[in-house]
Amino acid sequence: MAGKKKRVAMSALFLAILIVVAGCNSGQSNNSSSSGNSAANTSASASSNADTNSATASDAPKEKVKISLFLGNGANTKFPIGIQTDPVAKIIEEKTGVQIEITRNPQKDVAAQVNTMLASGDLDDITYVAGDYSQDIAKNVTAAAKSGQIIPLDDLVAKYAPDIMNNPVLKARTEFNKKYASPDGQLWSITTYGGTTLETRPSDGIFIRWDLYKQLGYPQINNDDDLIKLLSDMKKLEPKTKEGKPVYGVGGWFGEGSGWGEALFRYGYAWSRGYYGYPDLVAYYDAVNRDLYAKNAITDTDSPYWNGLRFAYKLNQAGLLDPDSATQHYDQADEKLKNGQYLMFFSGWQLGEPANYFKSVGEEYKGYVALPAFQGHGNIQAMVNETSGYQYVISKNCKNPEAAMRLINFLSTPEGSRLVNSGVEGQTWEMKDGKPAYTDAYVQESQSTSDWESTNLQTGLSLYNLLSPWSGNVISPFDKAYFNLNMEPGYISKNYSDVEIDAMAHYGVQNLTDIYLNSAKTVMFINYDSLFQPMSDELKTAAANINSYAYKNEFKVIFAKNDDQFAKAQKSFLDGVAKFKPDEVYNYYKTEMAKAKPVMDPIINEAEKNYPFK
Repeated sequence: MAGKKKRVAMSALFLAILIVVAGCNSGQSNNSSSSGNSAANTSASASSNADTNSATASDAPKEKVKISLFLGNGANTKFPIGIQTDPVAKIIEEKTGVQIEITRNPQKDVAAQVNTMLASGDLDDITYVAGDYSQDIAKNVTAAAKSGQIIPLDDLVAKYAPDIMNNPVLKARTEFNKKYASPDGQLWSITTYGGTTLETRPSDGIFIRWDLYKQLGYPQINNDDDLIKLLSDMKKLEPKTKEGKPVYGVGGWFGEGSGWGEALFRYGYAWSRGYYGYPDLVAYYDAVNRDLYAKNAITDTDSPYWNGLRFAYKLNQAGLLDPDSATQHYDQADEKLKNGQYLMFFSGWQLGEPANYFKSVGEEYKGYVALPAFQGHGNIQAMVNETSGYQYVISKNCKNPEAAMRLINFLSTPEGSRLVNSGVEGQTWEMKDGKPAYTDAYVQESQSTSDWESTNLQTGLSLYNLLSPWSGNVISPFDKAYFNLNMEPGYISKNYSDVEIDAMAHYGVQNLTDIYLNSAKTVMFINYDSLFQPMSDELKTAAANINSYAYKNEFKVIFAKNDDQFAKAQKSFLDGVAKFKPDEVYNYYKTEMAKAKPVMDPIINEAEKNYPFK
């Protein structure tokens, strides 16, 4: 099970490149001892001859190959430095002959860290490459190929990766990479952690204190004004926590600066309405219509951006916005959420934090559930990573590229994908009535711990899952269960909270996902911008100036004293931002989206056939 998600660069959330570089050092082992809802998801079965072609333990070389990994994916775990000896790493070593070595952990700004590594040539054998834009990541790979730092993979895949060659889905990814992620038509990267995934809960939604919502009689919430009234009524019911701390409707962390500091209204609000904000404020992705938002978001006052600002203004007017939002950082806001001081939040990955607090003070009956999407909007419930997952390339200096490809091939098998997502059979999971399921001991531990970093290091779960070609929400063709057994209905049902059980009863459904599938059009996040051509330097400068100007002026709008001041602040904002060429930046997005859609839409349409979306 994954631990708490860390902050990641918003613009690179769904596309990253893993690079196998800088010498896969071959060395003799020192003989050291060992110290993934009922809706159908993309099936990996499309389908492989994995059982007949997979490498076995007997195929592993007698000489061990040491490969260092830089898992700079905003990983939840701080690895011990050196050869990894967790149970999953030992099985990988047994199956492939590869010893996984960690030489460093990611810093807060992973993109800057990786750029420094690239500039200095100080790279691990497998290195994550980040960038401010999706196109920058591909650009780094292309540059590495052109400079001779990496080798083409066509022959290696043909000789040493039968589980890629014999799986139509994985083979299609290689063909896509040759055409759209290559400087010359050769294969330079292998896409990993792909597939189309369905979330149990919205990735971002309007998560409210359901126990208070129940006390108020489940009022119908149709728009932002209804929501603000609901939060006001909730605050009247619970103005303070059990420990006497003040309760607010919501909190921001504006002190973090442009981008992450604007998450409350720029990202969370937009996502909960079915929009995704691109790195530049002029453009939003409209997930309901699968296209660019039809107008320039920073100049259109009815855009997701301006509606987010207006919502924050109304929250402040109603006394619902935490007054510390203007200066506090994420860690401070997160601590308040953990302590039950916020009645609403947007990010689904924060759900477990207040639950632990309520449990610690004997208030398990309290908790949060996401409301269904407002009419005309959509819950972003699915993530499409058919072409934009993580990827490998292999370094020119790799002393044993055959072993590197054997490792990639093993993780392409159902066995390897289950291993890195759910751990070792017999330790964390076992076969029950012909289906894989977590052991009772692991389920008990997972329900009692809040220290997921230590648990993952002990079990090996979710440490290397981004190296698999399949995300955990994909169904294995071998046993028809999710690679990540967290997604299995039997496991999920054991972990529903009291408020989630009440919400299912209120909406008349048997599992949580159906609340969102039945209530409104459930939509996909699609990474169209992975195909965008890079911006010109002139447009990048203009976009950066727009973002900087917005951060310096949008809080004058949020903290306006009344509607007249709001209108004046808005007009001043619009007059000022006009000098930074916002329409030219928006036209870049419009042009690139028009070119990307004919390529991506057939792929997405094929993926959607596996889903009961409405």
